[in-house]
Amino acid sequence: MNYTYKLRLPVAFIITIYCTGLSALLWGCTTTGRGDADSDRGLSASKEQTSPASSTTPIPQQQQTATLLDDDNDGVVNNGDECKNTPADTIVDIKGCALDTDGDTVADSRDACRGTPRGIKVDARGCGFDDDHDGVPNYRDRCSNTIRDVSVDGNGCEWDTDNDGVVDSKDLCAGTPPGVLVEPMGCHVIEVVTLLGVHFKTGSDELSAGAQRTLRGVATTLREHPRMRVEVAGHTDNTGSDAINQQLSLSRARVATQFLVDLGISSKVLTTRGYAATQPVSTNDTQEGRSLNRRVEMRFVEID
Repeated sequence: MNYTYKLRLPVAFIITIYCTGLSALLWGCTTTGRGDADSDRGLSASKEQTSPASSTTPIPQQQQTATLLDDDNDGVVNNGDECKNTPADTIVDIKGCALDTDGDTVADSRDACRGTPRGIKVDARGCGFDDDHDGVPNYRDRCSNTIRDVSVDGNGCEWDTDNDGVVDSKDLCAGTPPGVLVEPMGCHVIEVVTLLGVHFKTGSDELSAGAQRTLRGVATTLREHPRMRVEVAGHTDNTGSDAINQQLSLSRARVATQFLVDLGISSKVLTTRGYAATQPVSTNDTQEGRSLNRRVEMRFVEID
């Protein structure tokens, strides 16, 4: 026996079943019940809650523009610029401050002497002070207080082109051959004469009668050779302090020089110098040796 059952279902449910599966693909059914609509609204609400754009407050355009301002046009925006109003065309660091590579507090754009050693005091141009104005800063100047308007080398010292120990500005005999003995004016000493009769008692600069006779003979020689110039050099033994011996040796030389001037010799051809105990000719360990060291020498130089 065949039985036929008829199941009565709501129309909405039938439509839902009918619009699923293959029929939905074939006919494009979109009819839904109340439950689907509610579900769609819930999904839409969920999307709105998770969207980043809906949770971030937009930055006003005016504020964005202010953040990027660079009033001094140094490439560093105002918010990060620690040195505002930097002059135009100044090279700056990441903080917007003028570069000072040698750390002398003078910006590179104004520094005329970049590379100054650390700790050196500089002027407004960034250069080390130059007290004698010779073009060589104090920290490199080995000859401070050089006279004005003389040519100096890289150490701030006057040139001595013939290397005779006498700077060019005082050298009357430029081009002296290497290794020759020169007197304080830079000229070759052609002869050194020790005045054997000119010796002194310890601590004395008084000329003896024998010393005066020797100097009269020197005066005669100078009159016969007018191109000769003489350095009168005083010496001492090592008795006493260096300061006292220096003063005493110079005093002895001056006494001999004055005696020659009194005999009519021009002071222009006479140079006076004291050497203290620095150039002994004998030992200072004996009385006789010390007596020989207390002397006056005449160093003859021929003027070209």
